[in-house]
Amino acid sequence: MNEQTKIRLSIITSRHAKRLAEAGIDAAALASRELAFRQGFERASAEILRPAMIEIGGQLERAGHGYRVAEEAEGARPFLELHLVITGARRGSKNLIRFFFSNHGEKGPEIIAEVEMVRSPMELTRFQEIEALTPEVVEQLLLDAIEQIFASNG
Repeated sequence: MNEQTKIRLSIITSRHAKRLAEAGIDAAALASRELAFRQGFERASAEILRPAMIEIGGQLERAGHGYRVAEEAEGARPFLELHLVITGARRGSKNLIRFFFSNHGEKGPEIIAEVEMVRSPMELTRFQEIEALTPEVVEQLLLDAIEQIFASNG
């Protein structure tokens, strides 16, 4: 990187830090909360989300359908997805349920759950607290989304 670019980046980040300070926002505390929330999402994915998806997917397989779990742990928006492979599904239907980490709101970091069938994804809920993401809540959320997906393919 050339020296001029380094100087410009320093000016940009200093200006941003000044705006945060003037607004009374502790940038270090925000970064710490985001990191803790991201780590919480990783734990919840491994301990709650993935096991629930695999267990439900196994039930769907026994009923003659299929499933696949996809994950992206790195990047700005890590996610975990349950893709349903429904026998006789409509062509072009995506049939997926996604949980992803987001930090683009004024409320701070959150986990967003959505279902995607044919067109744009439809948001199901948002979690601002990792503790709210319990096995019971996840199982019910997955079941409700699966019911929507099957109904849209019927």
